[in-house]
Amino acid sequence: MTNAEHAGANPPLRKTLLEWAELARKWWWSAALVVGFLLFQSDHPAVKGALHDLSGVGVLEDQVSDRFDTFDRKIDALLDLGARSRSDNARNFTELGQKVQSNTRRIDDIRSDRRIVDWDLNGSYVKAGCRIGGPCVAVYRLNRTPFGETCGRPFDLVGTVVNTNGQPHHQRLDDGKAIRATGVKGNVEVAFIAPSLAKPGPARFYVGLTYPGCLPDQPNINLTRSSDEIKFTLLPEDG
Repeated sequence: MTNAEHAGANPPLRKTLLEWAELARKWWWSAALVVGFLLFQSDHPAVKGALHDLSGVGVLEDQVSDRFDTFDRKIDALLDLGARSRSDNARNFTELGQKVQSNTRRIDDIRSDRRIVDWDLNGSYVKAGCRIGGPCVAVYRLNRTPFGETCGRPFDLVGTVVNTNGQPHHQRLDDGKAIRATGVKGNVEVAFIAPSLAKPGPARFYVGLTYPGCLPDQPNINLTRSSDEIKFTLLPEDG
């Protein structure tokens, strides 16, 4: 079938298409005339206002775009800061954990029961004749332990007499007479005064000592220990 035959077979469709094409052509020319008129009449107040509004919309769009760009940059900055913070926190927690472990070991050294001196009570005693208010001498049989070998000469000696009723009586002792024991067992004498407020009868004596240099990595830390207790009989005052 030829184009003429096809057109003759469908005259209503061809007419409709031609009408649509003509209508579109008229609308296109009308839109072009309106735009040309607006551009020509751009000084007219109404037209200028419309163009100004359209310009304002463009500026607003630019501002909104700028705001979104700024927001995106801030989000990126926050995410980057968060990543760095997590990394810094992880490193800080690691360092803190190492310090806690180190301090825990040092505290264990300070508070541990590792003995600096072995006190042999079988060979220790208070010399006979110890009377209330008078001079007395405690004799300790002792030696340094391997742990105590690094410790220096003890100082800050405090002697304590525990009365028969459990009442302790403390007194400062002469640091100048303190000696540094060795790993070889031997006798060490500790002089003290029997308290005038004590009561005669069964009593106990021990001495507190402070040792420097026991922790080589912490030279400023001193360790305080107490001797074992020696049981003895406290006599009444002379006279």
